[in-house]
Amino acid sequence: MNKFKYTVILTILTLTIISTAYADDHGDSWSTSTVINIDEVVNGEIDPGTDEDYFKIHFDSGIDYEIHLGLGSLTDTKLWLYNTDGTTQLGYNDDDPQGGFDSRIYYTCLAQGDYYIKAGSYSTNVGTYTLTVSSSEAPDTTVRSKRHFNSYPEIDSIDFESNFHGYQSAVDRDWTGGDRAYDYSAHVIYDVTEGLYRIYAGGRWRESGGAIDGDHMLRYESETGVGNSWSMATGPEFPQGKDDGYPDLWFRHNYMDPEIMKVDGTYYCYTEAQIDPGDPVDYPTGAVNEFTSEIARIQLHTSTDGVNWNRWSTQRGVITNIAQPTLTHTHHHEALYVPWDADGKPFWLYFAIAIDGTQSGYHRIRSADPTTFDWNTKEVANLAQLGNQIGYIEDAPGGPLFIRITFTNEKNNTSRTVPSFQFSRNGLQWIIADEGAVELAGSDESKNCYFLGFSTIDGKGQLQSAGEDNTYKAVYVATTSQTPMAPEIYYSELGCGEVTLKINPESTFAGDIDKNGISDLGDVAILAQQWQETRTQSVIAITNGSFEDPTLTDGQWHSSVVDWPNIGVAGEDAKTYRPVNPYNATDGANIFYAGSSNAGVYQTLAATIEANSTYKLQIDVFGIGSTAWCYSAIQSIAGGDLAIAGKLGVTMSQPLYQWNTMTCTFNSNDVPDHIGKNMQILIWGMDVMVDNVRLYKITDNLISDIDGDLDVDLQDLSLIVTDWLEEESWH
Repeated sequence: MNKFKYTVILTILTLTIISTAYADDHGDSWSTSTVINIDEVVNGEIDPGTDEDYFKIHFDSGIDYEIHLGLGSLTDTKLWLYNTDGTTQLGYNDDDPQGGFDSRIYYTCLAQGDYYIKAGSYSTNVGTYTLTVSSSEAPDTTVRSKRHFNSYPEIDSIDFESNFHGYQSAVDRDWTGGDRAYDYSAHVIYDVTEGLYRIYAGGRWRESGGAIDGDHMLRYESETGVGNSWSMATGPEFPQGKDDGYPDLWFRHNYMDPEIMKVDGTYYCYTEAQIDPGDPVDYPTGAVNEFTSEIARIQLHTSTDGVNWNRWSTQRGVITNIAQPTLTHTHHHEALYVPWDADGKPFWLYFAIAIDGTQSGYHRIRSADPTTFDWNTKEVANLAQLGNQIGYIEDAPGGPLFIRITFTNEKNNTSRTVPSFQFSRNGLQWIIADEGAVELAGSDESKNCYFLGFSTIDGKGQLQSAGEDNTYKAVYVATTSQTPMAPEIYYSELGCGEVTLKINPESTFAGDIDKNGISDLGDVAILAQQWQETRTQSVIAITNGSFEDPTLTDGQWHSSVVDWPNIGVAGEDAKTYRPVNPYNATDGANIFYAGSSNAGVYQTLAATIEANSTYKLQIDVFGIGSTAWCYSAIQSIAGGDLAIAGKLGVTMSQPLYQWNTMTCTFNSNDVPDHIGKNMQILIWGMDVMVDNVRLYKITDNLISDIDGDLDVDLQDLSLIVTDWLEEESWH
């Protein structure tokens, strides 16, 4: 009896073990997928680790859905969403955007039908999970901002709206050939003919066994460009030279940083080819890299479909006549096609230069020939940060507006970098907005954004219209990593987002300027004041206000600042410097550099403080490092002692590693004891560069007795506005 009982128990246990190990609880293909419903809790199990479970669910048009793959004993999940055809990927998520190793997808259904979900595990993990689908409105993560541009009088402001879908929402590629993968330096195009968004990115590609290993160009495509909708092409776009039958030539090693444009049916692909010390350079024949580290050339491939590429030349890169070819590093290039170029040179190539290890900044060469860019025609461009992408809006108010996507420190969290924009009218002088850098939506995870690209039409530069007047859109892709340096960059992924820009032209009517809900005399008064200020504003002379004396060469220091005596305990750190990119001066070539705490300079002016006047001091500042700060002031000399006059100082709160304008003002009527005294400008700080010091006087005579009736009244304002309207031809 006991023996029989034990036998039954053993049999039951044996059957249970077999069921747990081998039973497949859900379908393993679209045709056998399990049908589920909204708000149903579905239990499942991944076992073995290669198991994938398939589900079918009905979605209604216009409804937001949240798909959640929760953890049971399975510790890390992956989740896919497919269209009604079962093959077109609409979404993918590895790690929950809300945090954790579960998976979650938000999707807004555009067309009613049966959609498909696939559940799997990260790596070869096994275990149980729960799947739920609910109709849910996705949280609003849109980042909105408005920026003004006094440098561009035809543009009042630009509105920005952006969303980011996670640090690996474009490319989530952890492994390649059994070793660690990484992805960065993304270039994005919208291919009109193919109707596809394409990412061409640099990344490590390794084949099993390591016969092929290193940096290559990889391609990803999406019909919509939204997060988690990208699919990867198989393998690199083209091999390194050593794997393509050229083991001894200048392009034999790693290549990265792709820039692609399609012009008249031909795709042009520019990449940076690495040349190690002692390896041959492209010219002169027989010469080698004589520098102690790697240098690079920019090579060219062409294609008729953006998929199959041909090497343009084995003899040379696209930049010719390089002055010191064995020591020159041309790197982190950016390219675009400008059809309205005044000299018939529509191919524009930007690149950074280092010669014998000394950085010489960003330059631009324009050419009529996409294969040849003459070194001798290069122009300095004050681009900041490396490895980004440039576009433009050709028909912007006031003329073409160039826009460069890059990154900036977040204003409220300087340890975090987010996508940003720089702006230019001519492609050489670049600025940020009056209020500071634009901040786009970036990664909410513990990742920063670097080396960015954004979609332009066929990669030539023009942004896509968003349908409304002066409104444009782009898909942007960021390299996501804790830092842009090794070793963290070797774990980088690619995240994507969308941005919309709406340009608001300068109004030709008063409008609701004071934001009180109506257009009234208050708005007219503001415009009248602006008009009056432009007529009465005068420039006060400052000697060597752009620090151009003495004349310096790139990277050269001068131990003092001409016409600006030192102040503070560390006067030896108040110097003149001619920077090289990415830290170009904003006016001329030199800057004033304050290197340590309390380093600064001052200048006593011939001008005296006059009654009924407002004084405005502006300086351009560039903070270097987290310890940077800057302070500027206007003071008067009273009895030989310095006395602060009015509102004098502005501490530095702008983003680091880019130029910003600081402004401080005071009204002489607030400090009557200092009227008639000479003014003095003081500038000091730490780890900061300063340029373009300017001082203005604005006479306070907004409304005076213009009509001679011995009364200052609305009739005087009316005469001002009438005069202003006639002058501006705003009838």
